Amino acid sequence: MAELGALWGALGGALVRDPQVPAPPELQPLLVLPRPPRDKWRMLDVDKMVLENVPRVSPRGGLDVSRLAVLRTALSILEKYGRNLLQPRPPRHWRLVRFGNPVFRRTVDAVQGGRAVLRLLGYTCESPEGLGFPPGAVGPDVSRVAAVTAELLLLRTELDLLLANQHPNPQFFTQMLVGTEEPLAPDSPALADAETPKRDAPPEEPGWACASCTFLNGGPSVLCGVCERPRLAGRPPPPPVAPAPPIPVPPIEAPPTKGPPSADPAPSDLALTSPAHPGPARELERQRRLRDDGRRMVALVREAEAQGVAPEAVVGVAWALGGPVGVAVGVAKAALGEAWAGLAGAGRGAGLGPLSIREAGLAWSHAHGHAQQALQAAIGRRRRQLRSLAALGFPEVGVAGPALLQNGGSLWGALRDLQRQKLRPLLLGQWRRTEPPIDLQGPDPQAVTRRALALLGLRSWGRARLLVSLARELGALGQPPPLAELLEAVGGCADPAALRSRLRCQCRLCGWDLPRQQAQWLTGCECPLCPECFRGHFQVGVKERGVQDLVCPACGKPDLADENARICYFSTLDTQLRQVLDPPTYQLFCQKLTELELQKDPQFLWCSKCSFGFIFEGAVGPAQCPQCQQRLCPQCQEQWLPQHESLSCADFGLWLRSRDPQAAAVGLEAFLRDHGIACPACGAQFALARGGCLHLQCSRCRHQFCSGCRTTFHPRHRCPTARCPLLGSLHAHHPRHCLFFLRDWDPQRLQRLLQMGNVPFTTEAPPGASGTCGVMEQKETGEGLQDAPCGRDVGQGQAGMCRSHYTEYLVGLIWSRPLDPAPLYTWPEVLAAAERHLPGGRPPQGPEETDAQYGQRLRHLLETEDPIKPRPDDA
Repeated sequence: MAELGALWGALGGALVRDPQVPAPPELQPLLVLPRPPRDKWRMLDVDKMVLENVPRVSPRGGLDVSRLAVLRTALSILEKYGRNLLQPRPPRHWRLVRFGNPVFRRTVDAVQGGRAVLRLLGYTCESPEGLGFPPGAVGPDVSRVAAVTAELLLLRTELDLLLANQHPNPQFFTQMLVGTEEPLAPDSPALADAETPKRDAPPEEPGWACASCTFLNGGPSVLCGVCERPRLAGRPPPPPVAPAPPIPVPPIEAPPTKGPPSADPAPSDLALTSPAHPGPARELERQRRLRDDGRRMVALVREAEAQGVAPEAVVGVAWALGGPVGVAVGVAKAALGEAWAGLAGAGRGAGLGPLSIREAGLAWSHAHGHAQQALQAAIGRRRRQLRSLAALGFPEVGVAGPALLQNGGSLWGALRDLQRQKLRPLLLGQWRRTEPPIDLQGPDPQAVTRRALALLGLRSWGRARLLVSLARELGALGQPPPLAELLEAVGGCADPAALRSRLRCQCRLCGWDLPRQQAQWLTGCECPLCPECFRGHFQVGVKERGVQDLVCPACGKPDLADENARICYFSTLDTQLRQVLDPPTYQLFCQKLTELELQKDPQFLWCSKCSFGFIFEGAVGPAQCPQCQQRLCPQCQEQWLPQHESLSCADFGLWLRSRDPQAAAVGLEAFLRDHGIACPACGAQFALARGGCLHLQCSRCRHQFCSGCRTTFHPRHRCPTARCPLLGSLHAHHPRHCLFFLRDWDPQRLQRLLQMGNVPFTTEAPPGASGTCGVMEQKETGEGLQDAPCGRDVGQGQAGMCRSHYTEYLVGLIWSRPLDPAPLYTWPEVLAAAERHLPGGRPPQGPEETDAQYGQRLRHLLETEDPIKPRPDDA
């Protein structure tokens, strides 16, 4: 089985590499493999397919070869479907196989199991229109299609060999079709044409002997295979005896061994063989000689026609000459050429125009070589032709004569050329005339439908009426769709509801119904936006937000954290915004996008003096700004001084602070250290206003994290933790000492935990403090968000702060050390923490284990399996 699987894999791989190769070399090992079909094919049920389409026969009966040929044709079409799916660029309509396709009806649908094979190829969705791929399928399954196509190719090839009686292992198909386990010989009647007629088919028609050459032809043929005479034609009469014509050529003696074909045997044959019992060898020789003579006669006739002469005039002389067919006909034509040339020129003297060589030869043959009779016949025939052409509107001999000469005396050929010359101006006018555009909103719908059917190439009256009705209906709602788009949609679908949804759409923001071609679409999402909403969203977003926030306002896609998605999105968005934004806003967008890309480069620096950006490729400082020549440190962005060469960035900052405590940079650094927060992803520093929730989003890189523990927030259905119970919502896996869990503790429990960890804390209010909390927090007012004092009442022993801000202060001390709150957990808290934080979940309580012992065991497991980690460096 491993060897068979390798052979199938090799054949499928060959089809994937080159789907157009008719017979890959990998096909031959499978072709000669001596295995029955049920063991050889893996995906196709060959036994069922063959027996359903080719009925079983008895060992003495005959095989229905026609049914086997029909099955072979259907397999060839199915193989073509598979090869098309393997193309690097599949055909345009690869998703659907239509039932109305005449090729499909006559081949695939005419056999049993054809649709099942299409389902194996991936056409699993059936509709009244046909079989198609599922709506969500991006493309065909290449490996599966290659496997099914390989099996179709092998089965079709084996049927071809079986029909040609050249199959290397025919016994397997013989056993299948006859229904016996005894193998039959290759020449068994079950594999050959049956002599006895089938019960469901008419008896085979017997052969027939040609009356001219006595060749035995097959039953269905109509023309003789040797002399090409019709089946019902009688024996040709002997040529009439006439006096020798005055042929202006010397007599030509034919070789004694050659002569014109005759159906009668030579006298010597009659003398040597008995008429009643002719010898088999002599009869075969006679038939061979007749067949060769007939073929030569046919070749002479065709060569004469090719050289433009009447066969009746030259075949007799060419036959007597012998030799190659072309040379014999050429010599005979040259011998008669002088007589024919004189005959052709005689027509000009009669005022009828010159005769063609073909006309002269035909008249010469009918007159049996009599020059005067041939001349009279040719002139009479030319006069009758000229009278016919004059009656049809061409009386000029100077026009009709050359037309007859050019067409070899053919009346209908001359008439065709003459009429073509008269119709040429009309045809040129039709081709060059520009049709006025179709007004689909015209007053008469029936007239518009008739004109659309005549000029737009629609397949039926119903499609034309559907096109006009949709154009009028959508035109009443606003601007109708373009005619080309409407024509393409109606040509591929006849459902009015589906066409309306395809040609119209609704803006996801304002709900305005508009034509689909007027809607704006963003890369990475499928939300249509009307031009007003699209322009307004990006006009405000470019001015008030960063470019990383310029995503779809309806669904928030795409995810700009993905590098490939970000590059593809902004490359398309740049073209769209250039067309809808005013020049200053578009320039601002380009500037922000450039700055965003530059900030991702670790070698890009901003000058702290003139705000000029540049690339610094050195490993160590100092870096020099090309704009203002300021020297600065590439790590801390401080102005470079000689003292920095021997000091680290942190020590250099302390040195600057000791020299000038009121320096702006040092003051900002101290403020951010006490009241700021850094993004864990990009390191951007932000001033943190108290109040609000713990969920923060970086305005630079859009990273979402917790302000209490810096843990990443994960969106819905996207979490790296296996079997996460919070997968259906926006969530973060906070540590146990985060403000997210400890903000509900009272201050006394938090102070006790700090005392257990020997961490000092403040309880006394600062001098001059009022009775209300003075911590600055962000509040929403009528003029927007503003920073203002908290203003809530201060509790006793809470360092002059309200309860919530004092709790936040104590939790900040716990998180910065860090301290494990597990020893102070209550019974419900320890159960919930074990369920939430232990890797294997909360273990069950023992049967003899008390609640206190169980709680102590859970606390120990939390401390060992989920220990409190040290705070990150950016805290």
